[in-house]
Amino acid sequence: MQKHLLSVLIVFALIGLATITPQWFWGFLFLTMILCAIILVKEKMHGVFFSLLVFVLPWSIQFDLGRSSTIFLPSEYIIGTLCIMLIIMHPPSVWKRVLVQYPLPALWISSFTLPLIFSDMPGVSAKFTMINSAYVFLFFYGVIFFLAQRNDFKKWITLYLLGFLPVMVWGFFRYYQFGFNPVTLSGIFHPFYNDHTIFGACAAMLAGFFLGSVRQNKLAWIAFLVATLAVFLSGSRASILSLLIMFPLALFFHFPLIRKATPVLLLLLALVVWFMRDDIQKSFEQTNLSSRDASLSLVERTKSVTNIKNEASNIERLNRWVSALRMFKEKPHVGFGPGTYQFTYIPFQEKSLENRLTVTNPDHPPPGSGGSAHSELLLQLSENGWPTTLLFVLLLMRWAYLAIRRKCSPIMIGAALALATYYFHMQFNNFLNTDAFAFLFWSMGAVVEFSGNKKSIENGNKLL
Repeated sequence: MQKHLLSVLIVFALIGLATITPQWFWGFLFLTMILCAIILVKEKMHGVFFSLLVFVLPWSIQFDLGRSSTIFLPSEYIIGTLCIMLIIMHPPSVWKRVLVQYPLPALWISSFTLPLIFSDMPGVSAKFTMINSAYVFLFFYGVIFFLAQRNDFKKWITLYLLGFLPVMVWGFFRYYQFGFNPVTLSGIFHPFYNDHTIFGACAAMLAGFFLGSVRQNKLAWIAFLVATLAVFLSGSRASILSLLIMFPLALFFHFPLIRKATPVLLLLLALVVWFMRDDIQKSFEQTNLSSRDASLSLVERTKSVTNIKNEASNIERLNRWVSALRMFKEKPHVGFGPGTYQFTYIPFQEKSLENRLTVTNPDHPPPGSGGSAHSELLLQLSENGWPTTLLFVLLLMRWAYLAIRRKCSPIMIGAALALATYYFHMQFNNFLNTDAFAFLFWSMGAVVEFSGNKKSIENGNKLL
């Protein structure tokens, strides 16, 4: 015990040394990660350390290290340590079996290779690829290992919600300070979430997950209501609409009669949309509601999503989408490089769509602007080309297929509903390179894969 205590003290001493010697920061940091990983593997504390990570993800803070270098602490330090732990714990033969059984996420991240080689900004692309690789490695494959060891996934999501609550309270307090002015929404969760839309997307996934268990667990109702309240607090229109998309799917999973009637219901929905197509078109042409108007209700501000006349955020999204498609047209096979969109899209913008949020200098975006392609698929098309995007679509289709075709447990229903919120939301935003969201996305996918794979259920203990 004394030996391990001394080792831990050495680790923290090295962290302190790294802090006061910035030029050696990354080297010292990596060394401490290795030392921590070795100690924690010997003590068999990988599960506890992963639980700690889940709890701190919502309130980790970004620190500027100079020279355009940043790190989220403590989350990214723990992520790096856990990745090293997974490598130490499992030999190549085990990894081979896992990759053969669950190949798509690994193929997706492998498809970054050529876009990285031909990137317009190799340094940016290398960092972006490394970050996303760590997320897939830990949050998907690491969670697969933990599920095989019969770890309780619901406890992790509950821990995430407990870490999420203080940020929610902080956001409400900040919103109150600003007189509940919707103009201030984008910054009320800072420094924990850089944007209210990321917070809203995470809250929507939490709401979906707990909705999957409400019929079996009354406490899940409380968690669901808290997460839903967080969605509305965020003011994120895409997050609110994603809940509306999720509710019919919840009925599909929870009630067999509705599941059997789904083809008829979809046909009726298609007919309603067809006969109301003129009214829908008029709503886009005539709506003047603004998401920044404090005099409007939350419902009215959400309706502003159809305003493409003078709602700057909507017009700027169209501008970003056009830019991404033009970039894809120029480099359809390898794109401009992972993580490069925000630096390379400016020459591809549409002049007629310029507005107060339009960026002309990526280092100095207008207040309330910034961000990326505002679409997960268009971002991947512009940065990596069609192969990466195709693999990602196949992965999403597989998860949807497993969720629909397999016999669903409450945990799997919850994971499917959580993912459904982002299937909608990703058309308007992209968050997979944010650790607090990447955990929810990839771990929910791991649950669907593991629970939907009969071989995994029967032989989970043999996976290791």
